[in-house]
Amino acid sequence: MVNVKPWKTSNIPIYDTISFTISQITQSAVEVKNFVVGNAYYPELITVNGMLVNQAQFLQLLATATIKLNNKDNNVIYLQNGIVPSSDRNIIAAGTLVLSKYVELAGNINTYFINHDQEGPSKMSSSVGEINFLTLLYTYCRVLSSYQN
Repeated sequence: MVNVKPWKTSNIPIYDTISFTISQITQSAVEVKNFVVGNAYYPELITVNGMLVNQAQFLQLLATATIKLNNKDNNVIYLQNGIVPSSDRNIIAAGTLVLSKYVELAGNINTYFINHDQEGPSKMSSSVGEINFLTLLYTYCRVLSSYQN
């Protein structure tokens, strides 16, 4: 089976059906969290079970894994195309996201990707204020890291 899509940069690369387990995504979340803490910057590409994904794809995987963990759903998660937002607004929100709020935000992140032609959100509204893309990425790495512990 080979996926065929119209030619445009957002469709490249075209992946055949690739899936990951929650455990594989969680392991990568821990690795990214530790990388960011140790290096003070984000990797452009992230390895999940030997496959390179971009930051937007990884955020989708993190958000979906968070929802599935909350629902006790252990089915695999399929890799989607994801476009890193063209700007990452420097928005700082501070506070505590409780379980129900970070699961709700994960759903909103997935909806955003669907409604915006697979482009990641430059920011998202949450119960603690607006959170920019890279902060979302780090937050959900921390969320999944806590599930591993």
